Amino acid sequence: MSRLRAVAVVVTCAGAAVACGGPPALDVGQDGGESTLCTIASRPGDWTVASHTADASTDLELEELELVGADGVRLEESSLSTLDGPTTIPGTSPGWPGELVDVDGPIWRDRRQAEGETMAKGESRVLVLRVVVEEVPATLEGIRVHYRSGWRGRAADTSMRVEWREACGP
Repeated sequence: MSRLRAVAVVVTCAGAAVACGGPPALDVGQDGGESTLCTIASRPGDWTVASHTADASTDLELEELELVGADGVRLEESSLSTLDGPTTIPGTSPGWPGELVDVDGPIWRDRRQAEGETMAKGESRVLVLRVVVEEVPATLEGIRVHYRSGWRGRAADTSMRVEWREACGP
């Protein structure tokens, strides 16, 4: 008598286009490459982080956002929102919501929890995060967005590095 065995295989692709059957469906990078943002912070507290726009090349669902290389900072809340025209830029500001986000504008008004949010092909959104800086100095190497496109689970990383310091510069 023979036994049948069932095996489930889950594929998660992170930047491996050939192995995963094509280019990533979500671009959260910056056209100019990696960047480092030094932010002056005298004490721990809530911060608003607006990241690069997320551009979908196919229909997809966001599953989870996580901080990459976080030291002294943790993710408290993540949201996805509409673009506010050409004024949407990546950056940080103290508080929640910080001055980076106009609470009367569409970025704040139209934001939705990122996890479970869907994006249609060709759609662009901005990532708006509430992070807690637990100690100064603190560092965030990037943001990883886990998403599902069809049956494939994938991940995309931003290229924005953030440092919270008591002083910035040479």
